[in-house]
Amino acid sequence: MHKKVILIIGAGERLGRAIASRFLTEGFDLLLMSRNVSKLDELKTKLSNGINKIEIYPTDIADNEDFTHQLEIIKSRYKKIDVMLYNVASINNGNILKVCENDMLYDFKVNVLGLLTAVRCLKNCIPKSTGTILTTGGSIAIHPKPDYASLSITSAGLLSMVRCLSFTLRDRGIYVATILINGKIDENCKLRNPQNIADQFWKLNKVRHTTEVLL
Repeated sequence: MHKKVILIIGAGERLGRAIASRFLTEGFDLLLMSRNVSKLDELKTKLSNGINKIEIYPTDIADNEDFTHQLEIIKSRYKKIDVMLYNVASINNGNILKVCENDMLYDFKVNVLGLLTAVRCLKNCIPKSTGTILTTGGSIAIHPKPDYASLSITSAGLLSMVRCLSFTLRDRGIYVATILINGKIDENCKLRNPQNIADQFWKLNKVRHTTEVLL
């Protein structure tokens, strides 16, 4: 029997770990990607249950060649990626007149184009009718913050990317959705604590009822 697989791109200690743990309890094998191999190793150790497979793929998403190489390795090993989660953000503060063009291009590459690269590479691994693509976004995409100009603009770009992918992949039955987090992730906040956000991602994957959820 095929064991379901989730690929988490941007598997960090807080939200990434909560989401990984949530899907792990539902019987998913985990494929974890991020830049820091030592932190990935630590995360794998913390999540390991002796039952489900957990693999790590260190990569810098801004390095398109290496990122694509790691995605190709995954594609060669797995015929099906049931869920792909893009949980990545490059965050720099500064108003629009102070942001360096190169920094904004870097942010756009990481925050937006990385998702497109991943989908293009793995789209044939995402099963028709049941496959899911999820992203972590922010309300800053709708209500920009002038002191975080680059994040505001790239978050809006990611939201547009999600909407375009949702429309384009609809005929394949691939579900695309995003959670727009309205503020900072906070363990003491009822809505925006990592566990609740992880639960909401799981609900989206199960119910497949909307493209956008604001928390």
